[in-house]
Amino acid sequence: MASGAAGLILSAFVAASSTAAIAQDDGSWNLSPSTGEASTQPDSKKPPLDLNGCWSGTIDDTKNGAGTGFLFFVQDGTKLGVGTGAELDIPSLGSASGPLKGKANSQDFELGFHGKGCNISFHGTISNSGDLTGMYHLSKKCFGQVLKGTFDYTFDVTSASCP
Repeated sequence: MASGAAGLILSAFVAASSTAAIAQDDGSWNLSPSTGEASTQPDSKKPPLDLNGCWSGTIDDTKNGAGTGFLFFVQDGTKLGVGTGAELDIPSLGSASGPLKGKANSQDFELGFHGKGCNISFHGTISNSGDLTGMYHLSKKCFGQVLKGTFDYTFDVTSASCP
């Protein structure tokens, strides 16, 4: 009887560990599918990514193709706040720009703007080559359709590409 109960508990644990975990923070989302192995969490003792300044380059929108954009970070430890912003120039649609806020840890960052109109979010990291890479998402209210894609930005020491 005891082994039957232990088997039932073990089965419940295995089933729970194979589902995707969804976390919500200020309207942004992050999917973390479980592989059944111990997850790798950012080390809280490591400093956050150093993002401060201007990053610019290319975007690849899944519906509209290649475009350009930038992210400008004002960083205070793990917080990305006042002065942080972005612009995306989306082919055949126009541009979207504005302020963002978010957070960073030792492995990645999340940024977003969530209002009555256009909602936008960015999630990314610094690649091994030193580029800022990740994904963006714009709600349907921005251009009448949901837009998403990837970005690949390099650090602009002069900040010339960020207004």
